[in-house]
Amino acid sequence: MLGALKRSVPWLITSTISLLLILWSRDQQVAPLQGPVSDLVAIGAYPVSASIKVTALWSENRRLRRQLLEKTLQESEALELVQQNERLRQLLDFRERSSFNLIPAEVIGYSSDEGVRGLLIDRGSESGIAPNQAVVTPDGLVGRVFRVHSGSAAVQLLNDPNLGVAAKLVSAQESGIIHATGPGKLKLDGVPVSATAVIGDSVVTSGQGGVFPPGILIGFTTKVYPSMEGWLLTVELKPSVDLRRVEEVFVVRSNPY
Repeated sequence: MLGALKRSVPWLITSTISLLLILWSRDQQVAPLQGPVSDLVAIGAYPVSASIKVTALWSENRRLRRQLLEKTLQESEALELVQQNERLRQLLDFRERSSFNLIPAEVIGYSSDEGVRGLLIDRGSESGIAPNQAVVTPDGLVGRVFRVHSGSAAVQLLNDPNLGVAAKLVSAQESGIIHATGPGKLKLDGVPVSATAVIGDSVVTSGQGGVFPPGILIGFTTKVYPSMEGWLLTVELKPSVDLRRVEEVFVVRSNPY
């Protein structure tokens, strides 16, 4: 309160002097002093006017920053809606084109099961989910269902080192077993050195073992070289699905083979 009063004193003084100058403007004796005194009044009033301008500029700056933030948030929301609509459209197209009986589900968290790298989905036995059903996205294989409740289920991911998937090279038509070897890395074991495996070849499920139906894309080869034994190839590949960004999946309820 005292600070505000102190800041108002120069303004009160200069205002008072200005008023007196107006009243005395016809007095010939006072007239010669009007110029210098007016200058003093202007100088004294400057801090007050400058303070008012600064306050106005600060308010305008805050208003513009608020408008910019609102516009940025609106654009981000619009972009998110566009991306969400495109993702949903791809999911619907995939479901219509697929020959599998698919159950859509959303990812709701991560599995807490010890020793298992997995996700939780919002569908369970009430929706027809059962253990060992394959879990996919339009981009390819995600994993398999390993634990089921009435309204939820846990999915063991493809990047779990404990999960093995029967697979084959599309071009070479050679089969093997897929295992995870590290973050974003898979390896196809059991391919003979005589196979004509090439970089960039597609790797799909072979259907052997009965858990994963044949033809589901797993990934693409990134390295091919003879193993230490010499009679097998080491085939490394990158998964076709980015498992860190999975939000919606499909569970394969029945296999058409």
